Amino acid sequence: MKHDVIIIGGGVSGTALLYTLCKYTNLKSIGLIEKYSDFGLVNSSPRMNSQTLHFGDIETNYTFEKAKKVKRSADMVMHYLENEKAIKGDESIFIKVPKMVLAVGKDQVKTLRERYSSFGQLFPRLKMIGKEEIAKIEPRILEGRDPDQELLALLTEDGYTVDFRRLSISLLKMQKNLILILLSTFQQK
Repeated sequence: MKHDVIIIGGGVSGTALLYTLCKYTNLKSIGLIEKYSDFGLVNSSPRMNSQTLHFGDIETNYTFEKAKKVKRSADMVMHYLENEKAIKGDESIFIKVPKMVLAVGKDQVKTLRERYSSFGQLFPRLKMIGKEEIAKIEPRILEGRDPDQELLALLTEDGYTVDFRRLSISLLKMQKNLILILLSTFQQK
């Protein structure tokens, strides 16, 4: 059997690629090969992954350029989660929670302020908050802390905790022109 594309791996990346190719191309024959007995059992499993959708907004190890690239993909996943009929009524795929990055001390506060000046443009819902607002959201952060210590945080409501295995399965359910899915191709020696 001849296929236009064969995707190796049925985790969230493989199933997202399958979904994208089926929805946005005119490919007629797409195959997916997964070596385990079901989808999303390895890196996409809740036991193997932090289950957070990274946008690059509060990941302080991301450069601006990396955040732009990551945001593009994360926005696509967010759009799917928020809008696709395939997951409506299945609240177990994701929950939306605020997320925050905290700067402690003069140097970290300075770095976070500088970061916000550029990243705030890329992420318009990102807010910079001071001690008072931090205390309202997470009062224990201030417990036992020197009151003169500088604190600053970046906060966004756009935090998603995702069950990537369930997301993988929902992406597959959306496909009508999928030709081949092979499960359990892995053989132990």
